[in-house]
Amino acid sequence: MEYCKLTPDSCAPSIKNSNPLQLMAALSFLCWWFPIGLYRNASITDTEHSRGTLAFLFVWTFMMLCSTFAHFMIAGISSGETACNIGNVLAALLLVFCGVVATPDAMPGFWIFMYRCNPFTYLVEGLLGVGLAHAPVHCATNELLHFNPAGNQTCGEYLTAYMAITGGSLLNPEATEDCNYCTISNSDVFLSAIHVSYDNRWRNLGLMWAFIMFNATMAVFLYWLLRVPKESGKEKKINQ
Repeated sequence: MEYCKLTPDSCAPSIKNSNPLQLMAALSFLCWWFPIGLYRNASITDTEHSRGTLAFLFVWTFMMLCSTFAHFMIAGISSGETACNIGNVLAALLLVFCGVVATPDAMPGFWIFMYRCNPFTYLVEGLLGVGLAHAPVHCATNELLHFNPAGNQTCGEYLTAYMAITGGSLLNPEATEDCNYCTISNSDVFLSAIHVSYDNRWRNLGLMWAFIMFNATMAVFLYWLLRVPKESGKEKKINQ
């Protein structure tokens, strides 16, 4: 098999191509974080800078993950088409089992390992955590529950004990009929239902880097194992 010699000239394209990756991450972050207003959620807790920086780091590590994953796929396979097909199948599995299409509770026991060993699991939790955590929730009109209180009570009196347990917000606590109740008042309630915690943000970023290092290590190992001629092979050819 042919292989590339590691010379300064051959390494130059890889070094030059590292800057576009960072530029793409910056553009992706700017076109996503600000236009849809995620920075407003951070402003409520006065964490705009820290959460914005962390969100950019997650986007950047995602670009790095895709790049190293592509190198992992192509390192030991001589056909680019075959490597692309295998990569597409694995990427589809990562998307299916990252906890978005199906939550961990809905997954069969055998497949839960695909959720836990999945870089997209920690990417999704990281992005949702820094983008949505600790923000107040306001229900739309069609999302409100409407009912009348019992026993000549006000809506506030009727729901006080219930809301102390389940949370939510009441728009008209003084009313004696047609209570307008929103089932959640904070985004953390929704995030906890899909197993997302803001407290895991730095852990998730660290795990993303662990997956990146794994991809890079496996790419180098497979390239050495399957593409670089071994000395014993050369000696056999000489003897023949």
